[in-house]
Amino acid sequence: MTSTEQQHERVRIHRDTLVEMNRSVYVARRNSAYGRAVQVLRTLGRPNPTEVRARLYRVAVRLLDDAIRDTRMSQIERNTPLVLFLKLLREAIQTAQALIRNDLDIGRDTPDLAKALGQSSTTLRLARAFIEKSENDVLDSIKEMLVFGRTVVRQDTRQRRLGFDAEERRRYRINMRQSRQFYAQLVQHELHPEDEA
Repeated sequence: MTSTEQQHERVRIHRDTLVEMNRSVYVARRNSAYGRAVQVLRTLGRPNPTEVRARLYRVAVRLLDDAIRDTRMSQIERNTPLVLFLKLLREAIQTAQALIRNDLDIGRDTPDLAKALGQSSTTLRLARAFIEKSENDVLDSIKEMLVFGRTVVRQDTRQRRLGFDAEERRRYRINMRQSRQFYAQLVQHELHPEDEA
């Protein structure tokens, strides 16, 4: 074995050791971020102004980014079914987010945009209605994904927690409590930044 290969082997062992040492922390943080994302996504099912929906999508993507990062940190294998599910969910949310941005842009500049495009304001209102319908279709898909995703997340959590010793279970509980509080504050800040002033 060359010195480069030996060095690579040491790095790999080191990363694997860190994963094992911190697995309970990352699983707790992942579960907190994902759980809060699900709550945010359920809020999207209720009627909200476009600007509020845009903020909800933005925070849901942030939460899923954290869930993906922590899932990857909690395991040696990089792209497990859970990571693939979380990425798929994030991409669906980003699709709805793009639709909302278009709706906001059209809504802000309807008269000027209509004039620049040589279209009537009525045509742009029809475009906004189409965007709204498309967003609702994406939201329906997201709701369906959450149903089958529940099983994927539960199975992964159950499998990982089976390997926890007493100290890891204690660390899991502490980190669940702390990360739930952190993500609750993050969502509050993202949705109501004016309350911070």
